[in-house]
Amino acid sequence: MKTLFITSRLPWPLDIGTKIRTFNILKMYSSISEVTLVSFVGDDDEPDGMQELQRYCDNIHVVPVKTCLSTRWMNNIFLSRWDRVFSVTPLIIKKWSSMEMIRLIDKIDINEFQVIHLARSRGCANNVSIFRKRTKSQKLIIDVDDYESRKLYREFKAGKNLKE
Repeated sequence: MKTLFITSRLPWPLDIGTKIRTFNILKMYSSISEVTLVSFVGDDDEPDGMQELQRYCDNIHVVPVKTCLSTRWMNNIFLSRWDRVFSVTPLIIKKWSSMEMIRLIDKIDINEFQVIHLARSRGCANNVSIFRKRTKSQKLIIDVDDYESRKLYREFKAGKNLKE
């Protein structure tokens, strides 16, 4: 069995709860299948993390997190505020959009995988081709923990959504 495991952040180092949770799910898959990991990688991610994850993954593909729309356009306060008011796309989806990630996922032959797991699927826009190309026999797991909506609600209540 082969599993395609897509996550928005590299699940290493195990320093926060979401990385620990994602890592444990990934580790469980590695005990029953071959795992291909696709993830964003940040400047602050430890290089040792890739080596540690290689113990559990047959293939690892990463895209720099700085390719996400959030790091380019969120820095422009005017455009960020304007887009939050007039966009029909939810901010959490737009924020994690990356053409580089979309191209990487498009290159992967998803037909070779029996399981596709979208962990913490903030980057839904990046995964559209998976929804189009997958077969009915493939198991698609969309793992959404409610962290994002709770965080956005707290920020909204605190008025942060207009300050940043």
